[in-house]
Amino acid sequence: MKKPLRLRAIFVALAGTTALAAAGAIEIYKQSAAQRPVALLATGTNGGADVYAETSAMIDRLQEAGYRVVVVPPRDAPALQNSVNRDLRPLRAAVLQAAHDKQLQVIEPQAWHSDGFHIAPAAAVSIGRRYPGAPTFGDSNSVAINAGTGGDCFGVGGMTTTEILAHQRPQPHTGARQPCRDISAFRK
Repeated sequence: MKKPLRLRAIFVALAGTTALAAAGAIEIYKQSAAQRPVALLATGTNGGADVYAETSAMIDRLQEAGYRVVVVPPRDAPALQNSVNRDLRPLRAAVLQAAHDKQLQVIEPQAWHSDGFHIAPAAAVSIGRRYPGAPTFGDSNSVAINAGTGGDCFGVGGMTTTEILAHQRPQPHTGARQPCRDISAFRK
């Protein structure tokens, strides 16, 4: 028995979809990467259990939600003589490798705060203004960038990549802006 033409068209239309179809993201997923809404991910500054794997997993989560991910890595800096005294170079390398493996755009901040870890406020706002309305995910650098995007803020200052992966999930925009939250809400 021959299937009706309409039913065959539905099967053909579904043949090119992925598991996202079940989540209702078919139309967003079919868009080319350039047409998808942007989500900014600034992560790695505070380390984590496995910065590369956790960054890759967060990128996957954002892409599965229909976003084109733009990554902002930590500063390329050796250990600084301050209270934290941490070498950012291996953390940066892990984030950049995850972005490279996924063929993502990377944005390099042009100026850094005197503490050596945070993007200078004007540089953060400048990055954010390139992507108006984009949601931000990640650590304190994503919170600073959010001041320029004006989008939903899922970033939390002080979070490690492990905590970002555990606590930050893309959610549909409700019309009311999602404010940035404090780390104390997550560490009890």
